[in-house]
Amino acid sequence: MGVSKMLTGHFFFSSFLPEDVAAISRFASARTLDKGEIIYGTDRKATHVFVLLDGQVELRLPSGTSELGFMVSRVGKGEFFGIAPLLSSERYTTSALCTKASKVLFVEAKPLIDMLNKNPLIGLKMMSIVAGAYFSRYQSLVERVQKALADLSIEQ
Repeated sequence: MGVSKMLTGHFFFSSFLPEDVAAISRFASARTLDKGEIIYGTDRKATHVFVLLDGQVELRLPSGTSELGFMVSRVGKGEFFGIAPLLSSERYTTSALCTKASKVLFVEAKPLIDMLNKNPLIGLKMMSIVAGAYFSRYQSLVERVQKALADLSIEQ
């Protein structure tokens, strides 16, 4: 399946006009990655945003000497991740690890941001999706931390 068709089928990109989808497909590519491959790390410059097309990806925060520290969130099929450049961050704040063989859409951030700036309604929709993703991941992390703390207090 071509990138244009993948974009049109995604709930976010379906908001773009066909000519915009064609333009995005020129700076986006789908890649198949093996289990264990790191898509990006906190040491990398934030140049792309990603959509999980198939497989499983975990977002992890580094801890101590381990680049792949602890899991913050699992990315669901169709979800955006690596969205730091959409928030003007120069570096990714997590690492993304394929925990299963995965197919991932890589979208260059700069031309996407330029398109969003030219179309404020779609830009607003994108920022709503980004905020929702961050909030959902934050909420999931808080629940996991609360459970871990509750488990620790039971053991004492």
